[in-house]
Order: sequence, then C-alpha cells, then structure tokens
Amino acid sequence: MKKLITILALSGLAFGSYNYVSLKLNVTESPLVDEELPISTSQSEVILNADDYLTYVTDPSNGLIKEKQLGDFTFRLQYLTGEMNALRELKGEPVTKESFNSKLEGLSDYQYYNFSICKKDFQNELLMYELTSEAQYASRVEYFSFQAQRDIKLVEGQDTLDCELFHFERSFSMNPNLTFSLGFKRNKNRYLTKQFCFNDKIFKNGNVNISISRRDLLNVPQLKID
Repeated sequence: MKKLITILALSGLAFGSYNYVSLKLNVTESPLVDEELPISTSQSEVILNADDYLTYVTDPSNGLIKEKQLGDFTFRLQYLTGEMNALRELKGEPVTKESFNSKLEGLSDYQYYNFSICKKDFQNELLMYELTSEAQYASRVEYFSFQAQRDIKLVEGQDTLDCELFHFERSFSMNPNLTFSLGFKRNKNRYLTKQFCFNDKIFKNGNVNISISRRDLLNVPQLKID
C-alpha cells in the first residue's frame, strides 16, 4: 500500500527558522502493525538527493521527530540518521561518495539523537523555573551537565541501552529550552522500534517515554550521492 507523504522543504536542519515549500512523496506503507513487521534491514525504495533527504528526515510528520506533552512541559526527541549526520559534518565541503562513505563509517558505531525540554510560556532559562536559591541553580547545572545521562535509556527489542554519549548544550538566556545531544550503541538491526526513556527528576514529570516506530524507520528514503 502506498502512502502519500507531504514534507516541507527547508533551508536548514531541524531547529531554527526556515523557509518552507511543499514536497510530496509516495512511500511504501506496510499493512501490518509494527509488532508484525518482519525483521529486515531493507529500506524504502524511494531515493532522494541530499537536499530532499534532509527535508524528509527533519519533517516531524515523517516520524523521526516526536514530542511528549506532560502538563505544560514538552519533551522533544529527534532521531538523527547516520546519513544526516554525515551530511552535516560535510557541510561547506564538496560531498563525494568517498568523503561521504568515510564520514558514515566513522559514525557507524552509534545512533544519535537530539533531545530537548521546554515549558509553555516560560521565556527565561528553564533551569530557573521555580528556582528557590542560587545553590539550587548550581545543583541543576551540575545535574544536567554530568548526572542526567544516567537517567536516560533506550529500549530496542530485548535490549536496554545506556546513554554513552551525552552533551548538555548550555544556552543561558538565549534559548529557554534545555537541549541535549545523545548517543547510544547501534543495534545490529537498526530498524527496531526505539523506546526512549527519561526520568525527569528536576521538574517532577516522572518517567517520560517517547517512541520512534519501526515503520517510520523503514520508510526513511535512501540517499543518493552523485
């Protein structure tokens, strides 16, 4: 069965301000539920150039960017494909098959994500939300810089993976969101449904679970490098 997917062409990657135009793709959609999908390493038959590929993987409607609302808090997870990361690292350089494959190989041991936390109508640095003292602020900085990594897991099939690569991107008052770059060991089967788990101890939202489905991973187009 074919599914018509509308994506928005944009001038950059996932976060920031962009100019949009409409782009439509037909991708294969299995009639089976995710749990019934066969174990496979096949991809969509759709093949895109670099610009259209980046457009696809950064369009939330295609399933690689998911949000979870808990009260006034929004938790946002973005799965970064290896191809996307390789293109980002080659930005501003000529992209050849050789340079691209070299970058892709260097990224092959891990799977990468962006994760962010924001609160509705809160415009200050989120670390200052309901702050009671300077000591509490320092404690939050310490936690998100060095300890929050232990409260993040990724479940794939029967495996629960620790967060091995972790970077808290301090933006101070320039951006009220808390933003993190994360990395987990790559599973041999890269198309298993990914269940991201974060235990929110600071803002007391408890366990935050966000899923990226096997179906959406299988529908990611292939990338053509000339």
